[in-house]
Amino acid sequence: GGYSEFDPALVRYLSQGTLDPDFGVGGKMRLVTPTIQDSIFDIRLQRDGKIVGVGSTTIAGYPAFVVYRFLTNGMMDDSFGGGGWVPHRFWTLVMQDPLRSKTMARL
Repeated sequence: GGYSEFDPALVRYLSQGTLDPDFGVGGKMRLVTPTIQDSIFDIRLQRDGKIVGVGSTTIAGYPAFVVYRFLTNGMMDDSFGGGGWVPHRFWTLVMQDPLRSKTMARL
């Protein structure tokens, strides 16, 4: 047993199928945070082209939901949350609003 540390990544391709050199580093952006076991489950584009991702992480041994935001060039948006991401511990949601956590568990 034990934990393995991993970082999700974003990539962007041009219409001809090659990596976009203007995105991240050579078309790739590796998400690096001070937490372990980061995941991105879904991403959406905002109207301004910024990328929003939702996922999970582990903070001090507790699972947390997290929202990430990236600039159009693939770099984390430092103006969003703390350096481009906003974590929220799951157990905090349960303690603050038990009804909401039951609804979320059914989704």
